[in-house]
Amino acid sequence: MEKELDIALLVDDRRDYLEGFKAEYSDCFKAWDCEILTLDDVNKVRKLLNSKKGKRVKLVIIDILLPNHQAGLKLLSYVKKRFPQVRRIAITGLAKTQHVGEIAVGQLADGYIEKKWSEKQIKREIKRVLEMPCDVVTHSKITEAIQRWLELNPKARNEKIQFLEPGRPPMAIKDILREIESGTALGKRMERIFFQMVFDFWAEK
Repeated sequence: MEKELDIALLVDDRRDYLEGFKAEYSDCFKAWDCEILTLDDVNKVRKLLNSKKGKRVKLVIIDILLPNHQAGLKLLSYVKKRFPQVRRIAITGLAKTQHVGEIAVGQLADGYIEKKWSEKQIKREIKRVLEMPCDVVTHSKITEAIQRWLELNPKARNEKIQFLEPGRPPMAIKDILREIESGTALGKRMERIFFQMVFDFWAEK
């Protein structure tokens, strides 16, 4: 009896990209004991993951901007919370969202690829994620991406913002970053909030 393959689920709102990706990488995924399944609708993804067939899903590759600025990130968050055993890769084709994708690696996903990357780069990142232990956490990617964001927006480094709830004094972004890097409970909370702030910044560009 032929072995039933795991599923690598690609989610994008562009049918041409879905079809092209499947044609290009199907053989590679078979070598990793996976078959590619493509979907262009968030609700269909949720339905599949909650079905019997969904138990075979080993990896999801999700466009972070589908079909609007936050749907992809929300879907990554949903998969992480409901199906933590499923590996997650954030993908984007827009240069302006590169840093969002990198931050998503630490917060919501296990890996990140850009559509403009070479076939070799994409295969390498997918293989890395498929082979990594399920409990690997890459928080360093978050602070690294925030640092890059500040390099592009140096005036923001010393700007004080009302970061948490009213009553707390405003904080400079450089101090927020220092708290995030400390790894404290407050730092982890700030990490989640700042992730959304940086994403909103890039989404508006």
